[in-house]
Amino acid sequence: LDMLAEGAEADIVEVAPGRYAPVTVPAGLGNLVIAGTDASSCVIDGTLGSGRCVDAQSAVILSNLTFRAGSADGDGGGVKGARLVINCIIDGCSATGAGGGVAGNGANSSEVMLSLFKDCTAARGTAVSGVTALNCTFVSPAGSTAAVDGESSLRGCLLVNGSANLSRETYVLDNPEEEVVGGRNEYVL
Repeated sequence: LDMLAEGAEADIVEVAPGRYAPVTVPAGLGNLVIAGTDASSCVIDGTLGSGRCVDAQSAVILSNLTFRAGSADGDGGGVKGARLVINCIIDGCSATGAGGGVAGNGANSSEVMLSLFKDCTAARGTAVSGVTALNCTFVSPAGSTAAVDGESSLRGCLLVNGSANLSRETYVLDNPEEEVVGGRNEYVL
């Protein structure tokens, strides 16, 4: 991953098993794919540096990676700004703002698919903020705030020990057990 800091141009960066320090994907790289061989063995570890695991300033796709213990003073402790996060594990990431696990940046449409979020924390949206999540699993710490904030949408997701504050009207939850709680747009699955 050091090649990104050196400005190397590549369409696909293949990540071998191991632990890696956090990385910034600089602007202007186009459609870059960073792919691990296996999410459980390719870890970008926030304890090996300071800040979030991936700060994406380009439309990057992240696949088969674990983002562990990333943190941000603001939004997106694990990942901020990626176009697509797929088949990843986001574990123990935190943010003082929104999206302890993954946050969109507004400029790029951000999606998260087939990913597992574990024990992420944030002031709003402990797991995600400003993204579309498809077929993900969210395991929140007991007693935490909503795993998903009102700037995100869900489809086919499972929330364990958590809830989703849904404020937009474009949500499809593939669960016949959805329930409106207290007259708010909060769904408990």
